[in-house]
Amino acid sequence: MNLSEFAERFAAVVRGGSVRPVFRPDGVRFCFTDGDSVVWDVDPAAGTMKQLFDAERLQYTVGTFEFVADTTIRFEARDGTVLDLDLTSYQVRRLSPAEALRRRLAVPRNVRKGLIASDPGPDEVPSPDGRHLLTEQATNLALRGLLDDRVTPLTATGEPGFAWEIEGAAWSPDSERIVANRVDRRHVSTRLPIVHWLGPNEDAHWIPVTRAGGALHTYHPAVIDVRSGRIVPIDLPGEPDQTITPHGFTLDSSAVYLTATDRRQRYLRLYLADATTGSARLVCEETQDTFIVGDQEDFVRFGPEHLVGEDRVLFFSERDGWRHLYLYGLDGKEIGQVTSGAFEVVRILGVAADTVFFTAHSDPDRPYDVHLCRTGLDGNGFRQLTTQPGRHEPVPTCDLKYFIDTHSSVHRPPSVDLVTAEGAVTMTLATADVTGLDELVPEPPEPFTVTAADGVTALQGVLYRPPGFDPARKYPVIEYIYGGPQEVIHQVGFGDPIGVLAMGMAAHGFVVYSVDGRGTPQRGKAFQDVGYGRFQDFHVQDHAHVLRRLLDRHPFMDADRIGVTGGSYGGYNTVRTMLFAPDLYHVGVAVCPAYSLEDVHAQAIEPYMGLPVDHPEAYAAARSYDEVDRLAGKLLMIHGTADVNAPFSATMKMCDALVRADKPYDLVVIPEADHHFDNVGAHHLRYCHSATMRYFGTHLMGVACRQPRTRS
Repeated sequence: MNLSEFAERFAAVVRGGSVRPVFRPDGVRFCFTDGDSVVWDVDPAAGTMKQLFDAERLQYTVGTFEFVADTTIRFEARDGTVLDLDLTSYQVRRLSPAEALRRRLAVPRNVRKGLIASDPGPDEVPSPDGRHLLTEQATNLALRGLLDDRVTPLTATGEPGFAWEIEGAAWSPDSERIVANRVDRRHVSTRLPIVHWLGPNEDAHWIPVTRAGGALHTYHPAVIDVRSGRIVPIDLPGEPDQTITPHGFTLDSSAVYLTATDRRQRYLRLYLADATTGSARLVCEETQDTFIVGDQEDFVRFGPEHLVGEDRVLFFSERDGWRHLYLYGLDGKEIGQVTSGAFEVVRILGVAADTVFFTAHSDPDRPYDVHLCRTGLDGNGFRQLTTQPGRHEPVPTCDLKYFIDTHSSVHRPPSVDLVTAEGAVTMTLATADVTGLDELVPEPPEPFTVTAADGVTALQGVLYRPPGFDPARKYPVIEYIYGGPQEVIHQVGFGDPIGVLAMGMAAHGFVVYSVDGRGTPQRGKAFQDVGYGRFQDFHVQDHAHVLRRLLDRHPFMDADRIGVTGGSYGGYNTVRTMLFAPDLYHVGVAVCPAYSLEDVHAQAIEPYMGLPVDHPEAYAAARSYDEVDRLAGKLLMIHGTADVNAPFSATMKMCDALVRADKPYDLVVIPEADHHFDNVGAHHLRYCHSATMRYFGTHLMGVACRQPRTRS
């Protein structure tokens, strides 16, 4: 069974246990379907859950639907017609052709593909009054009308290389203004060629990409008056190549929120700009000597949930060593620290009265678990509202009195509870049925704790045993590695993708494990700062140390048959462990890797290493091309030819270095595949998985892995 097929079977065995709420207009009551045809109607205040439809009166099969009134839903029938169903009378009204057309036109369209993998590109931005969608027309902004689909130009100053873009663009609440960026890429000199080999004739297109130390594109935000087309530039102080992100208007449409981050990501500033004059003032700022937190997405996000009334905002800072919330006035004065302690806040869910609700890594004994929490804006009254171990993903009702909490752990299947603002579970909405999982995964994953190379810091990981495990036997070992500064990869929730992948590898007869070493996020500033400026060496130290401890702890792990694999930064660290710990790691499969940090696009590495001019020795030491003489084991490199994140040219450079050093290597090329294989068919990813397991089977077992072991 291929790893992709294993993941499909795992998903098929884990049935239910998820809720996608469809809220009624009040934003509190909601409906959902949990893996069957029954639609449940939940009233949190009344504490009731009942079937939404009267099956005897319902004449249509209802799939996806939305509420257009408190007792009216809109859905699409099997023949494509759009219907409104009155839930009281069960009368059905067919939308008129004009209404159906307007509904279709109102769906935002994707305007272009993103530059890097996992970036789908921007969608059109709907206006609050429902009349227009902000879109792009060549290098300019335009408005697409919802009555006739007509596109009307909004700007005329865009030009090739210096175009208006809708990423981050936002409408004012009164639909009279738009804030957007004009992005200057004219000075980005590096053009990455993506060669298309499969047509009758080869073809290539060139993508502007800034590698570490190169010239970055620059942002030029402005407010645009929709009626007159008047453009009001917003001039922010700071480095010329800082990243500027608009975050929308104030409720009265008079001002715009923006954040600015320098390319080294040592500062994050929140500004408030006057929508009429463009003048901006600083509201609050986060600065670091190294870099702003590596888990950037939630740190930089700024939305309505950060606002406290009309004159205060919540802002993230790591100034005390942990990512916490601080309260500021819009006048720029700090009011006080809201959360504190040896844990990190993950995301703000909202503010009700003088209480903020948020998720956090608040359990000191399980530092990667995520819980629903609350505290007063004055910093008093902190409470962790959820107790089950694992990852909690709460969705609040609009009044923040209830939370639809999906939670699971490594061993506990997903379940969804309705939780009150006081932490009481009022009902269980859904629980996953995992009948048959024991046959697919007969050996449950085993979380473990082990010290880092410093002998002090505790690291967390998960170990997976093969089916029919016998502790008296010796098993080949595979470490799934990542080590990048943006995310953790060891399993925390029940069906985490890397966990499922590791289970699939174990099903082929291997002991598999993953661990997150120092330099990764979610464990505090000191934990992550270990990697600053020395990305090239500390990962090998930690991961080699962990492997030695596991070998001491588990005699069934065969020290003479150890493999390592990972993708992206995991591919980089696969190669590094093979080069710098050849006594431990014997077989490596590096997927879509970089081999030199100078080949990585700037914003993925500069915050954690500085620019090459800042740390030239560190960048030089991070070049795996220069260390290929160290290679003693078997190395397979797998790379897609359309990769922008870690360019295919990097693998060509590594091949050249290995050839010059007369070192044997193996290579699998995936035509047209990007960094995550998102742009090609599923068969490409299947082939990657098959090649990986064949390689480990051949070189760690002496056989090619094709079928996983079954329970003995």
